[in-house]
Formats: sequence, C-alpha cells, structure tokens
Amino acid sequence: MNIAKTVLFIFAGLTTSVVSFGCSQGSRDNTFDPNGIAYSASSSSNTTSSGQSSSSELGSSSSSSSGESISGFCATPNNCGSFEDTRGDTTSYKWIKIGTQTWMAQNLNYGSQVLDSLGDASQSNDSKAEKFCYDDESSKCDTEGGLYQWAEAMALPSICDTTLCADSIKSPIHQGICPKNWHIPSAAEWDTLGTFLSTADSAGAMLKLNGTGFENWDASTYNKGNPYEFSAQPTGLRFDGGGFYSRGSLAIFWEAAEIDAFNANDRNLDTNHTNLFKIPDIKLSGFSVRCIQD
Repeated sequence: MNIAKTVLFIFAGLTTSVVSFGCSQGSRDNTFDPNGIAYSASSSSNTTSSGQSSSSELGSSSSSSSGESISGFCATPNNCGSFEDTRGDTTSYKWIKIGTQTWMAQNLNYGSQVLDSLGDASQSNDSKAEKFCYDDESSKCDTEGGLYQWAEAMALPSICDTTLCADSIKSPIHQGICPKNWHIPSAAEWDTLGTFLSTADSAGAMLKLNGTGFENWDASTYNKGNPYEFSAQPTGLRFDGGGFYSRGSLAIFWEAAEIDAFNANDRNLDTNHTNLFKIPDIKLSGFSVRCIQD
C-alpha cells in the first residue's frame, strides 16, 4: 500500500478487521424515488451499461438532444446528452457513453443538506435524502455534487453504516439514491470501466477533469485531459467523525458493496497517481456518488 493511501486511512480511522457477512437489516422502500417516475431525459439512441441499445431508455423530454453536441461538452454525436432528475428541485445532469457503459458525467447532487458544523451530524433521517456540502457551503454541492455516507448513497437504513447489510444490496443493479434508470456502480462495473480505459493503473489519469484550477490535479503527469469526458473533480471528503478534507486532491466514489459492518469499498483518484484505486473506507465517511445507467 502506498504511503499516501496509508495516511488517508490513518486520518479516517479505518478499521481493518474484516468479518463475515451476517443477517440482513432489510431494505427500506426507495423513498428517494418511491414511485419510479421522477425522471425525464433525452435520447435519440444510446447504449446501456449492459451493452443493449435503447432508443427511449433515458426518457422522453429534456433540454438537449443526445444526438447533438453540447456546448463545451462532448463533441461526438450520440455519445452524450443530458437528463433531468425531477425529484425535489429539478436538476439537470450530463451523461456520457464510455465503451458499452453510460455514466453520469457529473456527481449526484440530491437531498437536504446536513450541516457538519452542528457537531455529531450524520445522515440519519431515513425518511428523506440527505447530503453534506464541502465546508457546509451549498454552492459546493451545486458545482461538485453532494457528499454521502454509504447507507445514504445506497438508500438503506442509516443503521447499515454500522451493521452488516449485504443481503439488502440488490444484484446486479442497486438503484440507491440515484434517479430511476440509474444506479450505484457495482464492483464489476467499475472494473469494466478500468479495463476499457486500458488498466486501472492508468484509468485514473483519463477520468480526471482538467482546468479545475487545482494545480496538482491539473498537472499533465497525472491528468490526461479528460478524453472520455468523465470529468472527475477533486471534491474531497467528509470524515466519519466530522470535518472536511482533501478538496483539490481527492475524488472518491462509493461502490455498491460492503466489506463488513463498518467498512465498504470505494473507487478513488488522487493528485499523485494515474490509478483508479479500489479502497476500503469507513461507511460513515462522506464521499461522492457517480451513477451509471441501468
């Protein structure tokens, strides 16, 4: 394990013991999209994560057509588009096709903001979606997406952040907090992305947004210019015990898998490597969510 990752684990207080999966805590209804209808989008023709072509999977209405380039984003016809998540305040997201997969090209920003400054704040209200915004600034959520604890990202009861809930993870698709027709990426889907981008050793460099204004993140040694428009930003994290860290040097995304009662896997990028790392982290940490199309 490299030193940079070890330091991150020490700061986060990672518990390294792994126990076997136990009984399920049960899954709650997806209160974030209970009726499965809060979703509208555009598509002329696209390929789903499973590689199957669909002409209407993304919905019926939107502000842009997937058959046209979007100003400043994705010049390749039929390779990109946008959709609207109409849950709560309507939010428009860009999407991009990479190989046989279709990914959101922006981090999820959905839910009511929980203030870290309130002390022992957590996303514990199971009746609504909640998020942290870096430094408690809502504008950071607007531009970089929210930061979510694992159970919140998975739309599971908050007790799942400290309890085994493996039996509540739906396979192969677990929607979690994502809009309808999108879901939290599985380990296999992250691996597919890394394989398409050559190897996980270099995939990270191709996923990073450049021109962020963070000198080390934008450095060409570890940033290959965002050729596939995945546009990962160095949004940092929220520690499990409170406080924000590493904006400008880390991008961390949850994976739809847990390790034990207290830890789950994520994928992350940092300023000093070209890798797309798979890392175990504390579920109560606040990380970004990047959804992939069903």
